[in-house]
Amino acid sequence: MDLLEAQLRPARSAYNGVLERLLDGQEVDPALRAEDAGSTRELLTAALIDFEKARHLSRVALIKAQVDEGISINRASETWGVTRQLASRAVNRPDSDDSEE
Repeated sequence: MDLLEAQLRPARSAYNGVLERLLDGQEVDPALRAEDAGSTRELLTAALIDFEKARHLSRVALIKAQVDEGISINRASETWGVTRQLASRAVNRPDSDDSEE
């Protein structure tokens, strides 16, 4: 989450810079290039991917912990707002498999 927050600040600044340039009458391409929009997008996308992976892994670990504490898979799925099948896969998947479901 820290990495994502760190990337959101400069992305917001760059996109605000683009907006200001456009409002001042600059054409789109030069405004985007002046704020290095491509690099900003790449960094933000990488941070979002890392964040989503970490969020997924923590959700899986917490669902497993709920079940270990005696909570039913149905109840755990309701807690997280996911299907029972997804919660069941989270509980039964190997710890080394970190792919998104």
